[in-house]
Amino acid sequence: MWNPVASIGCFDLPSYDIELTPFLGTLLNGGIHNLSFDIGNAVSVWYIDANLHIWLDHQSSKTTGELVSSNTEPLHLSSTMAMKGVVMESRVKAQRMISSQGWVQSSHGKITSHVTQMLHFIH
Repeated sequence: MWNPVASIGCFDLPSYDIELTPFLGTLLNGGIHNLSFDIGNAVSVWYIDANLHIWLDHQSSKTTGELVSSNTEPLHLSSTMAMKGVVMESRVKAQRMISSQGWVQSSHGKITSHVTQMLHFIH
């Protein structure tokens, strides 16, 4: 019986930097927070790794802040398929834009950050 096999390199995903600075006001509110990432519309056993980079303000006894705005656009997804003889060619494209703005009060003063990220995938 014939079964499809994943091609070489199909699970070789690039690293992405996700800027969390605008969310520091929320993350520093004294509560417990859970950061999680997943591959949407994928099998439940697709494991991914993440690294969290933190810089501490040793000159301040307490850092405060606020998330001013956060917007995640809907996922734009397109796909095409074409038969060329006995070969089927397919192309999938997905993209979305995420933007957020927040401020942090630290020993360096009030720092405002505005982050916009365009995420895209083509296969």
